[in-house]
Amino acid sequence: MPIATEILSGEKADDPLYIPAIERVRSTIKQSELLYIGDCKMASIGTRTHIVLGGDFYLCPLNAKQSPREKLIEYLQPVWDIKQELTIINYDYADGKTRDIAVRGASRREGFELKFLQKVEIDGQRQFAQRGEPPHATGSEISWEERQLVVRSFAIAQTEENYLRERIQKSSDALEQLKIPRRGKKKLTSPDEWESSVAAILKRYRTNGLFKIDIQTQRVQKAKRRYLERQPQIVEEVSFHLDFRIDEDALRQQVQLLGWRVYVTNKPESQLTLKQAVRAYRDEYLTERGFARLKGFPLSLTPIYLQWIL
Repeated sequence: MPIATEILSGEKADDPLYIPAIERVRSTIKQSELLYIGDCKMASIGTRTHIVLGGDFYLCPLNAKQSPREKLIEYLQPVWDIKQELTIINYDYADGKTRDIAVRGASRREGFELKFLQKVEIDGQRQFAQRGEPPHATGSEISWEERQLVVRSFAIAQTEENYLRERIQKSSDALEQLKIPRRGKKKLTSPDEWESSVAAILKRYRTNGLFKIDIQTQRVQKAKRRYLERQPQIVEEVSFHLDFRIDEDALRQQVQLLGWRVYVTNKPESQLTLKQAVRAYRDEYLTERGFARLKGFPLSLTPIYLQWIL
């Protein structure tokens, strides 16, 4: 049974909608220490701080900006150095079978859990809940312990790897086509034009950094004989040769990063283990499935578009 719902037009962003929805839940239930689970749009520091100030808990993944590639590589380096244990995370499916869905830890190849002290400046007049273990506040600053759960999904990793290799193949095909002259095709006559064309292909298929590119310039001088009134002359012909190959080291590292995601929560491990956190987030789709059914074939509640005809 939904506690708070809201119908909005499709062009509105989700980010500012969480705090009003959380406040409606609080006013209805009148209880703290609730766990709010949301997607990466709920992971803004403002929303997380608001949840902490109310004496509640959050669980959500960080987006790519909050957990950039460089930071993820730093987190996973102990994984690749084989220095920490793995925690297998399994899931009980409706058919009664239990399957491994993710791996946590920093062991053979995959992730781990980190704890940080999160500090945020706040309005000094805000009050926080007295139940449980409230965050620590000093002046206009609030701090609390935040767990970062680094988790890899086997299924997502495999899907992303297949998609990555498909993009690499398309990039290779496009680069090969770039070398073939054709009637009506613009001839590239300078190194800058070649570099620009190669960069456009890599950008289109999002394969920057995965190829080693070598563009060589060849200059050949040819003698032209005298013809009618034209004097003999030496002409320089310039041609370009494109050589490329996949950067296997960069590809290997890219594959190692696939399927990993960082989740954040302020709920203590004694109350929410890593397995429970992943399972709880995974169960979120069950709620959304009901809304999807309303828009699907069973009820056929599809959008209606109206147009004024004058």
